[in-house]
Order: sequence, then structure tokens, then C-alpha cells
Amino acid sequence: MGEVLIIDGSTIAQNTLRALVTRHFAKVSVRVVDSRFAVESLILHHASLVIYVNVDVKDINMELISDIRFVSGRTPLLLYGRLLQMEDVALDLLKLGINGFLSIDASADEHFVAIDAVMRGDTYMDSRLKAHVVTALLPRSHRTG
Repeated sequence: MGEVLIIDGSTIAQNTLRALVTRHFAKVSVRVVDSRFAVESLILHHASLVIYVNVDVKDINMELISDIRFVSGRTPLLLYGRLLQMEDVALDLLKLGINGFLSIDASADEHFVAIDAVMRGDTYMDSRLKAHVVTALLPRSHRTG
């Protein structure tokens, strides 16, 4: 199936993702790189999935995401972090080519569903983030509450 590239994140987040990917997806290797070397790593090695671990929205590197998308082409790109903080930038991230958003607070089952969907080429958005984004898109006159 290929290789999953995990970019940045805490050791705990990296190990959680590594364990989940290797347990549920046969014939997948996992490589972890620092964001400073992500683009170079993608030039040298093809990845089947890129997971950018970003715990806080203030730390999102939009230029890095753009560079990853440029170098990796259509390789699925999943953003993993505190998603409810991302409602203001979610549309910009989708425009940059993020294929999925997964919350660090999601259940193990949701982790599997998100990674599986994005690896298949689908778009995945955590249900809580999706609700916030849809609400933000609606004109004030159409909102309830």
C-alpha cells in the first residue's frame, strides 16, 4: 500500500498515529519527519498519505502546506490537531488541498474512519468542525439560536 509520512507533532501523537496505521492497514510503513525536512523527504520518497500533526491553529504553517501540496501532487493530506480552533481557517486549508481534518480528541474508530477515507482519496472532516464551518458559511439570517 505504501508509506505514511507523519510531519511534526508530539511523540505521543506520533506514536498514536503510527500504532493506528500499522495495526489497521496492511503493508504500510510509517516515517516521521520534522517539518523542516518534509518537502525534501517527499521529493526523495513517495508517500501514500501525509499526516501533518498540528496541535494548535496558531502554529499551522500555510506555506508548508502549500509546498507539500506542490511537491506531493495528489497525495492525500490529513491535518491532525485541535480542530475546533480551526473553524476560521478550515476553508483556506481546503483550498490549499487538505483532504481531511481529524481531531486529536476523536475516538479510535473515528481515527480509523478518517485515515481510511483520506487514503482512499475522499475528503473527511470531523463532524464537530463540519458543523462549525457550515454555520460560519450561512448568512446570519439563516442561523438558529
